[in-house]
Amino acid sequence: MDNEQTAATPRFLVFTLYAPVAAFGSTPMGADRPSWPRPSRAAVLGLVAGTLGIVRTDEDAHLGLDASLHYAVRTDGAGTPLRDYHTTQAAGRVRDLSWKNRREQLRLSGPDASTSANRALPTILSNRDYLTDSLFTAVLWPRPNADDTVLDGIRNAMREPAFTPFLGRKASPLGLPLDPQVIEAPSFLHALSMYHHATPALRILERIGNPDHAVIAVDADAPGVPDDAGIDRRADRLASRARWQYLDRDEAVFTLPH
Repeated sequence: MDNEQTAATPRFLVFTLYAPVAAFGSTPMGADRPSWPRPSRAAVLGLVAGTLGIVRTDEDAHLGLDASLHYAVRTDGAGTPLRDYHTTQAAGRVRDLSWKNRREQLRLSGPDASTSANRALPTILSNRDYLTDSLFTAVLWPRPNADDTVLDGIRNAMREPAFTPFLGRKASPLGLPLDPQVIEAPSFLHALSMYHHATPALRILERIGNPDHAVIAVDADAPGVPDDAGIDRRADRLASRARWQYLDRDEAVFTLPH
């Protein structure tokens, strides 16, 4: 249950990220589509935007969301890597022809067509990396001068999302509810420790995959980052959602007893 708000205590939105199969894409290399071992900032804020009903073309809304929130994530279960050998076929192109719909495109340019494009459909091959049964706890909180009531709106949207949430790719729907909770705490680390999963199945998953130490990653400029934290650089700070463009972000990474 959400804690009652006080004027002096910071507020944090803490929630669960679990899917049977998830992907958190890093920089693609040719035919390979690798995955980061934990959710990226862009992926989580994209999920949040979807629950709020923000469409991809609404640049101002996406950039405003990115500018107003700090982000941290704790790895509760690293999961098991899975590589998918992926094949995609596309109809060939025919000079001076355009298609009214997909059916016409296949009819006029597929292998049964009577045009000069009568050939096998070209195939795109790729390797796509996923994580199976990975479990994370994420936390969002307002940056300085941002309105913390945005947390209440996100929490409510997560309970009744406008668009179906997924973890990394649309083929990776959530396996359990997000279970969002607004928590008052001195710091994001305290908020993470105060969060209790309401889903019995999730508590079972925690016991199965619970490591002795949890890896925590957080915006490097966030308050409360330990001095001895390492720094990773990730290209997951939003520049343009519509054009899929991202900026580098420094992420502080450290471990704590779980």
